[in-house]
Amino acid sequence: MPMTDHSPKTIAKPSVKRVSYSFTPDMRVKKRAEFLRIQNGGKKFKTQNFIFICQKGTSPKPRIGITVTTKVHKRAVKRNLLKRKVREVYRKLYSFIVEPNDVVIISYQGAINLTYLEVKKEMNYAFRKLGLLPKKDSRSPS
Repeated sequence: MPMTDHSPKTIAKPSVKRVSYSFTPDMRVKKRAEFLRIQNGGKKFKTQNFIFICQKGTSPKPRIGITVTTKVHKRAVKRNLLKRKVREVYRKLYSFIVEPNDVVIISYQGAINLTYLEVKKEMNYAFRKLGLLPKKDSRSPS
């Protein structure tokens, strides 16, 4: 009986550059002093459920800070869910942001009941009004 080689063969895979869509710590505004600097000197835009405050960033990348107070909802689980929705929308919009700006998003009480698509719609609208996203065309997010 002849011996056959059953060892796995290595197949060369083409090298594909992957784009990272992760939400890393350098994409966040973390310190209170940074939040206050943006809030006091930034350009503000209000929607029905959020206040967006934008200021030219000090870092080479765009960053976001999210504020959801206990006035919005007393349960931390609900507040954290809203923050996760906002972060996810921002993560997907990140590659389209024109300049490295710092953005602080403060939520109102009605924001706690928003679905992901409603958060996305409000953030798209606000980011366009603030000049963070390019004018509508085929390549920009809807």
